[in-house]
Amino acid sequence: MHHHNIDKINYRELLDSALDPSQERRMDQAFRAFHRYSTLNQVLAMRQLDEVAPIASKASWLKKGRTIKPGAKPIRLIVPVMAPVLDSFERQVFLSSGYLHEVLVGFRYEAKWYSLKQTEGEPLDWRCDQVDIGQWDVQLAQKSLGICVVDFDMLDGNTQGFAKRSGIGSSLRREVAINPLAIYPQAAMFHEFAHHVLGHLDGYYGDVKHMTNLEKYCIKEVEAESVAFICCASLGLKGLAESRDYIQIFLIHTKLNDKQAQRIFSAANKILKAGFLL
Repeated sequence: MHHHNIDKINYRELLDSALDPSQERRMDQAFRAFHRYSTLNQVLAMRQLDEVAPIASKASWLKKGRTIKPGAKPIRLIVPVMAPVLDSFERQVFLSSGYLHEVLVGFRYEAKWYSLKQTEGEPLDWRCDQVDIGQWDVQLAQKSLGICVVDFDMLDGNTQGFAKRSGIGSSLRREVAINPLAIYPQAAMFHEFAHHVLGHLDGYYGDVKHMTNLEKYCIKEVEAESVAFICCASLGLKGLAESRDYIQIFLIHTKLNDKQAQRIFSAANKILKAGFLL
């Protein structure tokens, strides 16, 4: 029997931090500073820093000619816990590629990262507003996510966009359409992308049982708009106040649990990563 150190992660608390109005500018800074980390860890790191700056392990800073200042408290991030797959004789299983076959069994906190401000040594000129991580590319994201942007063909001018599936079998396509009159077209696009990534068109609404149609609709909208909010905040786009208000309206009729908050971070991370060549 293998013992694994698995922590209880409060995803809902981290989502509330991401939606906090006082953190809007810091979300953009955090994405620029920590873009190689998951959106979940970007928020977690942001909460532990007075000033957003690059983070790295002790070994990584040493390679850059910098050492950790005495008494510096390491930053905690969330890391996956993997376990080897065992056969009927309790032997480890290897894949045809030669790598050990492992499965994800949970997550835990590790405290081994330090920010630039916690180090000293070789000068390192860095400002988050000067970091160029490239432009988020919608065409690259479409290809990676398997989503097509099609023409908006609804008569309802108040509808900002919609997500749908067309075709059947192997010709099934995941599509989104954005109203040319949308107030914040980028936010609308992320919202519709999220419906596909979250599986809403496949009937998935989280692990809540016996929901009414209203509850299903509200959860679907809260999840998709929360993903859109995180994407827009990370990229420094407009419309965050309106997005937050939209989320709060639907939260009147439903509540998000921890599992759903985790799904929101996962979907936002997948969409953001899909649009960058990192």
